[in-house]
Amino acid sequence: MDPRIRLMVVILLAAVVAGLVVMLFVKNASVPGDSHLEGLISLFMKECLPDELSDAQRTEIEGIMDRFYAKAVAGRVYPEDRAAIENDIHMYIDRGGITRLELNDFMSKVGKATRRMDQRGTPEAE
Repeated sequence: MDPRIRLMVVILLAAVVAGLVVMLFVKNASVPGDSHLEGLISLFMKECLPDELSDAQRTEIEGIMDRFYAKAVAGRVYPEDRAAIENDIHMYIDRGGITRLELNDFMSKVGKATRRMDQRGTPEAE
């Protein structure tokens, strides 16, 4: 076999293998998060929740916040909703806590923000 053809075959095979490797790394790469939002939520969960909440209540709140975070990072939360939630979290952190009544309202707001983009076209979504 001609050495030039052999060299071209080797280069072609190397390119195909390199392409497959890159595709595998891209497919298996974790989705980059948002460390700022993640830190805010973590601080809110640690510092702001009322002491009298049960473990089950804390777990429920954590689940709501985790769903919000996942959707926000994936771009599935409207920017104005994300900004409003972040502003509220900053306010509660700066103030040093949140009352139970405020927490109920805030969790409702977070839930609506999490679902709103998926509910386009429904009256409740607007």
